[in-house]
Amino acid sequence: MKKTALALFLLITISAQSQVVINEYSAANRDVWTDNYGDDPDWFELYNSGGAAVNLGGYFLTDNPDNLDKWEIPLGFTVNAGETVRIWASGRGESDGVNHHADFKLTQMRQEFIILSDPGLTILDQVWIESPNKLGHSSGRLTDGGEVWGVFENPTPGNPNSGGVTGYAPTPVFSQAAGFYGGAQNISITTDSGFDIRYTTDGTEPDAGSALYAAPVNLADVTTLRARSFSDGGSDHIESFTATNTYFIAVSHTFSTFSVNGQLSTAGNGGSGGGGGGGWGGGGGPHIVSVEFFDEH
Repeated sequence: MKKTALALFLLITISAQSQVVINEYSAANRDVWTDNYGDDPDWFELYNSGGAAVNLGGYFLTDNPDNLDKWEIPLGFTVNAGETVRIWASGRGESDGVNHHADFKLTQMRQEFIILSDPGLTILDQVWIESPNKLGHSSGRLTDGGEVWGVFENPTPGNPNSGGVTGYAPTPVFSQAAGFYGGAQNISITTDSGFDIRYTTDGTEPDAGSALYAAPVNLADVTTLRARSFSDGGSDHIESFTATNTYFIAVSHTFSTFSVNGQLSTAGNGGSGGGGGGGWGGGGGPHIVSVEFFDEH
C-alpha cells in the first residue's frame, strides 16, 4: 500500500487513503478535560472525513509501531460521516458506547505514536508526537481532516477543529551554558527573526510585560535567567516554551546543587498533610517549575 509522508508542524502524519483519520490529540491534559471517572487522562480524536458511516469494530489503535494490535476497537464502534469521536488514552481498555478508553497512555516526552490500523494491521493513519504541547493545549489538523497541523490553546475534543494557530514560537537560546563561573558574565539570547525575546532575572516566568531583550545581559551574582520568544506581530505563533539557565557567579560547592524556579501559589486548599494551601506542595492546581541539577563543582 502506498504511504505518503508529510512533515507538518514538527510531527509526522502518514496516511493510507483512510476515510477515518486521527484529527487532534492532547498529551498534556491536566485539570482541563475529565472523563466519566472524573480523571483527566490524555486523549485523541478520530474524524470521519467521508460521506458514509464507518464501523471500526475489529480495527486497532496503539502507541507503539512494534505492537500494532495493542488495543482492538470493540465491535459496533461506528463513526458517522463528518463525526469526531474522542478516545481517552487512559489505559483502561474499555468502551460503553459513549465513553471510549484505549488500553494505553500517552507520554509526549517519549515521542510516542498514535496509530490506527485495519483488521489486517495495515496502517491507515498515524501521528508521531515529536514535540510536546504546553499544559492544557492540543495539536490537531487546523481544519477537520485537513493536511496542515497546528496548536490549539483551547482544544476541541469531539467538536469541529477551530481556533488553531501555526505553532509555538522558537525557544530562545543562551550564549553560555548554565553552571559555575568565576566572574561576571554577559549572556546573549537569540531566537529566529520575526520574534521578540522577553526575559527575567528573578526566576519568574517571562510574559509580554517582561524586559525586552536588546543587548547581552550582564550577570554579576548568582542569577536564574529565563526567556521566552513572542511573535513580533508577523505570525500567529503562541509564545515559546521558557528557556531557563542558572548562573552561579563567583561561588563554588563541593556538593551537588539543584536550582528550582517557579511561581509559588499563595492560595489553595492545602496539601495532603493539611496546614494551609499554596506553595509547590499545596493546593490550587498544577504547579509548573524548572529544575536544574549541577554535579559537584
